[in-house]
Amino acid sequence: MKNKLSLLLIMPLLFFGCTSGKKISYEQFIKVSPTDSLLAVPVSVKNQLYNFISQQNQTINHGGGCHFLLTNVDKKLSDNTSRWFAAQMQKDIYRIDLSALVSKYIGETEKNLDKVFSTVENKNWILFFDEADALFGKRTEVEDAHGKYANEEIAYLLHRIEKFKGIVLLPCISDSCLLREEQKKFIQIAALLTTLK
Repeated sequence: MKNKLSLLLIMPLLFFGCTSGKKISYEQFIKVSPTDSLLAVPVSVKNQLYNFISQQNQTINHGGGCHFLLTNVDKKLSDNTSRWFAAQMQKDIYRIDLSALVSKYIGETEKNLDKVFSTVENKNWILFFDEADALFGKRTEVEDAHGKYANEEIAYLLHRIEKFKGIVLLPCISDSCLLREEQKKFIQIAALLTTLK
């Protein structure tokens, strides 16, 4: 009787423990501090961003959209650059992990993106799409429904970025993650791919 009672008490815990696994979040708010301006960022990248900041600071602060494509950057360099740039602009970062945001279910990726843009719409944050290659790497010649859907997700993200009135940072490991026509919608900041210690 005692064993049956113990089993009855333990079973719900086992059941809920197995089925209510934590969903991995794709969003993170990063509070930027002045010390982030000391992060290691190549001089060439700093110069390109300084040039932009000096010319466009008024546009940014008055709600103009500015969309940056960081190319030839690895994870460390893209993280450092986003934090360094945010410190210069005195803004915080809303970081989106695209590899976690993309869903295998039709329509879910677009819903997640709608939520992202709704969240950041009236905030004074930098929207930083991390792991962009996770999405753009799925671009294919349309041979089946999966390829068509992956391409539609990319088109939807680029459309939302184009309409967004704030600052967007989109890092890519290669300089060919976007098609040439798509790259024209961004201010391209090219880095020599170096691994930061």
